[in-house]
Amino acid sequence: MAKRAEQSKAIAQQCATSRTASMLPYFSTAAVARDMHRIRAALGEEKTSFAGYSWGTHLGAVYTTLFPERSDRILLDSNLHATGWDFANDRLFAQGMDDRFPDFAKFAATQDGTYHLGSTPAQVTTKYFELATRLDKTPVQDVDGPTFRMLTYGFLFNDVAMPLVAKVWQALDTGQPLPPIPGDGAVPNVDNLISGRYYLVCNDSQWPRSVGTYQAAVALDRLRHPMFGAAGANVQPCAFWSKP
Repeated sequence: MAKRAEQSKAIAQQCATSRTASMLPYFSTAAVARDMHRIRAALGEEKTSFAGYSWGTHLGAVYTTLFPERSDRILLDSNLHATGWDFANDRLFAQGMDDRFPDFAKFAATQDGTYHLGSTPAQVTTKYFELATRLDKTPVQDVDGPTFRMLTYGFLFNDVAMPLVAKVWQALDTGQPLPPIPGDGAVPNVDNLISGRYYLVCNDSQWPRSVGTYQAAVALDRLRHPMFGAAGANVQPCAFWSKP
């Protein structure tokens, strides 16, 4: 936790002193919503239709609040916490894993003849913890425990990826080559992507400033959500954010 706090503090300092720091006061979900409003006008459209996912659900809610008379068909999927992407929302990732994993466990159990991960959802769940613990101690094909947990979590957003998750588990369990993973893992302009995210998220809401608050949350979430762990409760650069 102490190491993560120092890393987060350094990131916040980099953002506060970067060549784009002068733009910091102008980054917010409300500002993006106003940009959408101007784009609508520039296109000559009377109203905006919008599909938002994850943070986009917050953007859609803010837009319709600011410009209800300009809102047409608004679809919000995988909604954020009511107060946006704040500390409370970050901690919901763990609950999301708890809610979603049973769908995969049921799928894998019905395909036990193919993947051999367990013939019941309970057995598949046990296999998850068994593999995670084993990979924590001895990574396989460069996949350690945290990578295994995040890979499982990340690919369960869509049902279509469940066979891929099962194949990855099977390969890690039996020492077979990993199946091809879609994409090469490279994210274009990732520095700008992450920086922009911090600018928005940390500006939008007030995060706890005390490292002790995060330490307590981490300890609690490890117990409450052993499947995802306490990653969602860990300290973020927003804890050290400078708000001009």
